[in-house]
Order: sequence, then structure tokens, then C-alpha cells
Amino acid sequence: MPDPIALNLARVLYRLLTDPRGWRVDSMKGELEIADRTYRKYKKSLVENFEHLIDPGGRWRIEEIQEGEARYLRLRAHKGPSEEQPGFLARVASYWMVREVFAFAGDGEMTQALEGPWADLVQGIGDKPFVLRHLLRNIDRMLHYVPDAPKNYAGHEDTVAVLLSTLFYTRRVSFEYASGDGDRWRKQVVCPLTLVMWRSALYLAAAYEPDGKRYLFAVDRMRSARGRKERFEYPKKETYEPAALFEGAFGIWQNPDGLPTRVELLFTAKPYLARLLQERTWHPSQAFEPLDDGRLRMTFTVTSMVEVWPWVRSFGDDVTVAAPLDDGSVP
Repeated sequence: MPDPIALNLARVLYRLLTDPRGWRVDSMKGELEIADRTYRKYKKSLVENFEHLIDPGGRWRIEEIQEGEARYLRLRAHKGPSEEQPGFLARVASYWMVREVFAFAGDGEMTQALEGPWADLVQGIGDKPFVLRHLLRNIDRMLHYVPDAPKNYAGHEDTVAVLLSTLFYTRRVSFEYASGDGDRWRKQVVCPLTLVMWRSALYLAAAYEPDGKRYLFAVDRMRSARGRKERFEYPKKETYEPAALFEGAFGIWQNPDGLPTRVELLFTAKPYLARLLQERTWHPSQAFEPLDDGRLRMTFTVTSMVEVWPWVRSFGDDVTVAAPLDDGSVP
């Protein structure tokens, strides 16, 4: 007759080896009909009699995890040092870049959350600090991010935290919003729909009613943000897509009442300039046509020229506006 203890241990080990989630402790005790004291004896026996459950670093691969009100006994997979995992260098670069991109957000929860994966990656490096020390010492020079006139969100960390909470839990949010000149504040109560990042700045796409007209609010012009108890139903995909908010815009600034305007630009015959222009997507409707005299024609259609003119002016004498102005000048 089989030993019931050995049989139970085999059942526990089989479950740990075949189920990545492990075995919920209360379910285990119920199925095996054992008390908590016996469960702990089983756990101790696994450690003392199964040396292959100890990883090369001397750590016990069986761990007890608390998830909410439940406990799980789980087998932690041995992955080895960070630098031996596939994609290690790609993770180093991506974690570093994301940290730099979001540095403008201040020292809030979002920025602090990004430090966790980076710290885990560095701490997970094995016994090769000599080989990798040049990477840890020089990564701030090996990788470099040039922000586009970032806004400063120091002091707005609480606002960002409230917006994330109300957005993800679909609750209305109230805040005071500054006028363009900053002299007047008006209370707003809206349904948050999308947090938008544009040129190192944060904006909230929101509506006064879930399916109502959408508006864009600059996060740095908010104060006294508070989450409210009222829930709302997030719009269905068929009725709301963030990308649709910016159709016709050359960036994020829209003119809801604006008519489609065809823009035609003629760039001087400079190979590097033609390559620069055609390597990027400036607007979804853009089209390029090389002319016989070496110049490059660029056309696109927008409903707002607010962000077009500054971009055109950045090219100085290398561009001529053929449309929408008849005389070819830049206002």
C-alpha cells in the first residue's frame, strides 16, 4: 500500500512542476485533507529532500506568494543572471530610454514606477560586474535623449496620480482649469478618456458626458484635481478613438470648425534636405514629388494651420509656400 505522505508530496511536486501559477494553499489543504501544520511539514520536506529545487545561487525555488486574500505555493523558475537572458541589451536600452522620456513628469508615481524595472535589471546582473561595469558607468553617455522643449511637471505629481486613477477606474474627475492668460480659474467636472503625451507634455482628452464632445486639457494648467464617486461607461471603440481627435491636425491642436486646407511646399534642391523630409512622417496625408529642377514638392491637407506655420518657418529660405497663400510668402 503506498505511503500517503509520499503520495501527497508527489502530488504537490507534480502540481508545482506543471502549473506555473502553483497551488493555492487552502485548496491544497482541502484536496489533500491536511491541516496547516502538516502543510508546513510538507513544504519543509520538499526543501530537505529535493536538492534540485535549489537554484545555482543557493536560493530555494519553492516560494509562498500572497495574492490578495489567497496564498499560493509556487515554483520559481530559474532564469539565470540578467545578462544571460535573451534581449538583455534591448531591455537595458528601452528601460533607460523610457526613464529619460518620462523625466519631464517630475518625481511622481509614474516616474518612480519606472525605476523599479531598471533597478531589478541592474540588481539581476550576475557575477560579471567587471565585464559590465563600463555599461553601468557610461550608459548615460552611450544613450542620449534630446527632449522637445519639455514642460516641467514638478508640483503636478498629485494631479497626474488622480488622472490615472480616475481614467483607469472610469470615474469622473474635477479640477480647476486656468485660462489662457492664467488669470482665471474655472471648475471642470469631466469624464477622462485618454492621457495624451505630445512633445514632452501631457494632455487629458475628456468629455462632459461619456459620448459628448471631446476636449483637450493641458495637465500643467490644472489644480485641485479630485476623483469623484460617480462612475461612467467608457465609450465603445466604434464611437471613440483617440487618433480621430487629431485628424486634420499638424500635431494636436485642432480647429473643429476648420475646413480642409491643402498645403503645398517647395523645398530647395538640396539632397540632404530631401532625404530628411522623406525619412519622416510629418502628417498622414503627406505626399512628395521630385521636380525637374531638383526641388521637392510636399503636399498635405490639414484643418488647422496653427502648428504648420512654425514648422515651415524652421526651414528658413529653403522653403517656399505655394499654397494656401498665392504670393508664396510665409506669414
